[in-house]
Amino acid sequence: MTATHRVPWPLHRRRLERATDYWLCTTRPDGRPHVVPLWGVWQDGRLYFSTDPASVKGRNLTAEPRASVHLDGGHDVLVVEGTTVRVDDDAVRSRIDAAMAAKYVTPDGHAYRLDMDAPNRLWELRPERALAWWEALTGPTFTRWVWTGGPDPEPAPD
Repeated sequence: MTATHRVPWPLHRRRLERATDYWLCTTRPDGRPHVVPLWGVWQDGRLYFSTDPASVKGRNLTAEPRASVHLDGGHDVLVVEGTTVRVDDDAVRSRIDAAMAAKYVTPDGHAYRLDMDAPNRLWELRPERALAWWEALTGPTFTRWVWTGGPDPEPAPD
């Protein structure tokens, strides 16, 4: 399918960087999907988020690290698929903690810090492919990208 109204990747990257809510889809051991909203930070071509390893999504990611994430709304669709890993690097954790604090404020007015949720661990979604389309436009707008090693993907062949 050839897209007639493709959006350049840098615009989608900006959407990922500015988003406040991300919808993460994981798979339960019995194959059922599990979808939840979460806070995160898109940096260097990866999505960082935290969760308790004992939570449903934490257990799902431990058993099956493949996941997908999408942004709110169904008119300007962007889905990123990839594999998750736990992050134990203190330098990465410090950088992401600062980015989370700059981006999110808790209901009591404090900057969000990763250590506010003590059992939580930092995770990283390493993207492999992305899909996007505009639901409101007529004509084919479906666009696909693949990651080949850099922070930004390459257009996938139609």
